[in-house]
Amino acid sequence: MASDILIRRRRELVSDDVQYDQNICDEALFELDKVVQLLTGKSIKDFELPTPANTTNSDLTKCQIHKRNIVRSIETYKI
Repeated sequence: MASDILIRRRRELVSDDVQYDQNICDEALFELDKVVQLLTGKSIKDFELPTPANTTNSDLTKCQIHKRNIVRSIETYKI
C-alpha cells in the first residue's frame, strides 16, 4: 500500500526523487484503517497496529487535493 502511494506521488510530482517519508506512511496507515474498519468495524489501533504519527485524515485529504491541483496546473501549462 505504501509503495502504491510512493509511485503515485512520484507520478504526481513528476520526480523519481520522492522517497518514503512519514506522510506516505501516515497515508498508508489511514488507508489501511479505512479497510479494516469496513471489514471489522474496528480500528487498526484495536489490533495493536501503529497509528498515523503526525497528521489527521483531513490534513491528508487537504494535502492530496492541493497536490492534485498543482499537478493539474503543471500539466495544463506544459509545453
